[in-house]
Amino acid sequence: MSRVANALSSAVILLASIIPDGVHAQRRRVFDKPTITSVPDGTSVFYDDGKCPEGQIAKYHKRARREELTRQCVPRRGKGQGRQGNR
Repeated sequence: MSRVANALSSAVILLASIIPDGVHAQRRRVFDKPTITSVPDGTSVFYDDGKCPEGQIAKYHKRARREELTRQCVPRRGKGQGRQGNR
């Protein structure tokens, strides 16, 4: 019985590490300035444009079926402070 439980636990952990969650798949850090054409509908990207206060980064978001980007400064997350990390 314990072999079956161990195998199932291992399978669940393996699958959880392979399949990205919604937030992880929808947000990423980019190194070129975001534009209307470079950001897919309904997603957010993080870009260090140098305009935010220390410890923050710009988050650009494009709503679905809209031809505009919104920008706001949000706290920067470093390594070990969440899933976003330094991408």
